[in-house]
Amino acid sequence: PAPRTAPIRPGSAGGARQTAGAPVLDIENSWEEIISLALRLIGVFHYPSVHAGGVVVVPDEIRKYVPVLTAPKGVPIVEWEKDQVEDSGLVKIDLLGNRSLAVVRDCLQAVNLTRQPGEEPLRYHDIRPLDDPGTRELMERGRTMGVFYIESPATRQLLAKAGKADYEHVVIYSSIIRPAANRFSNLLIERIRGAPWQALHPDLAFMDESYGIMVYQEQVAQSARALADFSWAEADMLQKIGTKKSLRPLIPELQEKFITRSLARGYPREVVQQLWEMIESFQGYSFTKAHSASYARLSFVCAYLKTHYPAEFLAAVISNRGGYYSPYAYMSEARRAGIRILPPQINRSLSAWKGRRGKVRMGFMEIRGLRQGSVEAVLTARKQGDFPTLADFLRRVDLPFADSRALIRAGAFDELEPERTRPDLLLELMEHHYRTDGAAEVDDFFANGQPHDAEAYRLRAPSHRQLLQMEIESFGYPWSAHPLDMYWGWLRGRVTRAGAIPRHVGRVVTLAGICLTTKTVQTRQGEPMEFLTFEDQTDVFECVLFPDQYRQFNDLVKWEQLFLVQGRIEAAWGVHTVTIEKLTSLTRAVEKWAAKRETRHEQPA
Repeated sequence: PAPRTAPIRPGSAGGARQTAGAPVLDIENSWEEIISLALRLIGVFHYPSVHAGGVVVVPDEIRKYVPVLTAPKGVPIVEWEKDQVEDSGLVKIDLLGNRSLAVVRDCLQAVNLTRQPGEEPLRYHDIRPLDDPGTRELMERGRTMGVFYIESPATRQLLAKAGKADYEHVVIYSSIIRPAANRFSNLLIERIRGAPWQALHPDLAFMDESYGIMVYQEQVAQSARALADFSWAEADMLQKIGTKKSLRPLIPELQEKFITRSLARGYPREVVQQLWEMIESFQGYSFTKAHSASYARLSFVCAYLKTHYPAEFLAAVISNRGGYYSPYAYMSEARRAGIRILPPQINRSLSAWKGRRGKVRMGFMEIRGLRQGSVEAVLTARKQGDFPTLADFLRRVDLPFADSRALIRAGAFDELEPERTRPDLLLELMEHHYRTDGAAEVDDFFANGQPHDAEAYRLRAPSHRQLLQMEIESFGYPWSAHPLDMYWGWLRGRVTRAGAIPRHVGRVVTLAGICLTTKTVQTRQGEPMEFLTFEDQTDVFECVLFPDQYRQFNDLVKWEQLFLVQGRIEAAWGVHTVTIEKLTSLTRAVEKWAAKRETRHEQPA
């Protein structure tokens, strides 16, 4: 591929020079000026951004207390940043949106559309998920992809390893899933599964509800009060330092004060040191118990809906775009649950995805490049009746050429005109626009770098591979087949299926997968490592890149999607992970296999 930027070469003075039509930066003679200008930018007011949900509350007029300006988006904001607002004594409340509430709303709406006449609608407050056996079983297996707040790979594994998913435990899980708390998560699992334990000290009995482990933010303050006799103000500061970068410089001072005071009051050094290590695990972010409890309630509702109405629920998750994973990952999850995926259809699809009784219909929102105004025009025209043919559609709906083309290539008319090929439909579209708008709109579209529909002049039905390529161009992924299907002829006999992982514990195997998500963390020594989630046609599998392998393969993860994963299968509490030893681009591997086969065929007999 071509380089993303022009190369930087030394040259004559002047800062930049022109070579072969492209400006080339003369770094040798310009770096001092560049650094000088950059230093002058540090600390300069850049942009009045708006806090995601911060609201300042005052008794009367806000301008009496703090200067106010209008942000570029047109809303009034105070001229102080959030920490200054708090330090000044003003009351600041964060009112944050939660897309999972919209998921629940849309799922309930879809469910109620299928209710029989006279049947009571399902309402949010009528749902009783805490004692529902199916919901508990789903959570205890860690099959919570799409379920609010407990769908990340780490939380799904925690649920499956602990094997206990009543409300009280899910509240604990919601709070202990913190970047720095992995060691204590494993200790928690051991104790939940029956390992004997005792409190660090009788004065720390308030941690008994969480198996003697510091889980909730208020437990930090309670510990400081109990052992070091901190004032409420000091204890509050201690529980904040882990979550606020601006307070991090205070950590050494508060650590010394905590340890010195606790030892002076007669507490054993080992107890004090272990307690401080728990406090340190709160770096990054942490929750109060009330916060975790409210989140866990919504988690249970979502898990209930996924258990009993999976099609309606996963369609709502995809439509609201608020989950941990991509739309493709949720579509795959639906397929693993036995749900049938239906493509966009000009007479059946809505803007959003819709699920109903084991089927999910893709929404127009999923088609790349299709403008919302065009979607609304289609839905408005459809109120007068379905479109019987493409010709009727083109007569009744005046869309730009690009949007009509996007609908055809996405298969929205396949069911409408089953005897015709997409190239045939595209040719009709082009002829329609030449008749009604002249050549200008069509020619401008292709002149702007869009791929030309050469197949429209051949009228042959696209091959299976061409249809999959259209799907990738239309949606960003193939929906009618798994991305690995087209490579399976090469992979058969070379890889282990994800569904067979439990039979290979302790062995090094090779798997093929598409990468769904990654998360980079740091070890206790400050080295980067990465957790990755892959899937093949049979299941999802979790992998880990330890620091040595991370340094070797991290760049590959950034640009590739399909992989060969070679690693050792590990098992802990019945949950399996792959410790990666080698990562390879699947497409590059197939290219090499194909080249070798061609070479063998060229050898003389």
